[in-house]
Amino acid sequence: MKKNQVFKMLLSLILIVSMFGGFTSGKASAAQSFTKPATGTYTSGFGWRTMDGVTSFHYGQDIANNNTNSPITASAAGTVIKSETHSSYGEWILVRHSIGGKTYETAYAHMITGSRKVGVGSTVAQGQLLGYMGSTGNSTGQHLHFELHVGTWNGSRTNAVDPIPYLNGTINVAPTYHEYDGTYASLRTKSLTGGSTINLYGNPGYGIIGTLDVGDQFKVYSRALGSDQKYYYAVGGGYVHQDNGTVTQYTGSVKSGTTVYVYDAPNGNVKQAISAGSTYTLIGARDGWYAIDSTNWFKATDLNVTK
Repeated sequence: MKKNQVFKMLLSLILIVSMFGGFTSGKASAAQSFTKPATGTYTSGFGWRTMDGVTSFHYGQDIANNNTNSPITASAAGTVIKSETHSSYGEWILVRHSIGGKTYETAYAHMITGSRKVGVGSTVAQGQLLGYMGSTGNSTGQHLHFELHVGTWNGSRTNAVDPIPYLNGTINVAPTYHEYDGTYASLRTKSLTGGSTINLYGNPGYGIIGTLDVGDQFKVYSRALGSDQKYYYAVGGGYVHQDNGTVTQYTGSVKSGTTVYVYDAPNGNVKQAISAGSTYTLIGARDGWYAIDSTNWFKATDLNVTK
């Protein structure tokens, strides 16, 4: 093949590749991380908390700042999905992001009335002003309630994660294990009648002491049969009827590096050694032990427990 023919073929190939985006541009790539959306102090973290004697799950991080007109900014570039007033969130905005081919959504709640700067469908840049910190909705003082969801937001907030490990470039988050606290499962409240609340009992099956909002999540400490032969779950502060909760049991994986035994009861007799990595669904917790059934118990220190 002649040299001029080779040159023509190479030139044609270059033109084709350039037409279909084979060459990268000199533009900077979009931010591939999240940033803290407001200046202030973290005052209430992601996870379980006790308020008014009831332990419930907090699905975000609260950031407080008493300064007037404290700005709230987009944690990452994205598209506004919601910009509205909500009974619990107050004035809030929900932004959808695509990072590394994965969908995330961030929620910004309790803004000052009338301070929202963007509407549904708006495209926002990382760090762009969304509104100002307030105390609208279910709030006891000026702060931002910030949520991050791996996937899309839903009313039960089943995709919510702790935002802090995702901030400033840390997208791949290592698994965290549950620390023993006497619980073995979580319960998400539900109503079979379509109501917004369910009854909280002082004892298994009797003695209504209050109500819980539907969709809230609680730790489960134990369960007991009521006189109606239905189970009632102890959630710390009261009992929930089995029909009013979806229970998710924790999973325990046997730790490596030491010999682990299963016992017939807490502080009971050794039954056998168990291989590292063996995984079980937990059905109970008591005095620093986990049960996988009524006659097989592990020391809590021998398991890596995930929710």
